[in-house]
Amino acid sequence: MIRRVRRQFICITMAMLTAVLLVPLIALNVVTEAMSYNQTRNLLEQIAISETTVPELPDDMPPDGKQPR
Repeated sequence: MIRRVRRQFICITMAMLTAVLLVPLIALNVVTEAMSYNQTRNLLEQIAISETTVPELPDDMPPDGKQPR
């Protein structure tokens, strides 16, 4: 009887310790990955916006883009 209770106590304790160690590690990885994803997404959005906008030429510049002589 006591042996079985001791074995159950050890199993429960080890399961709790494992959970206490694994849950923060998993959460840290998930949070880090989410932050990295958001940064990458924002960077790609900025690149896409800068690639799709057409730079405006000054009024005195001809349409071919060359400086007048």
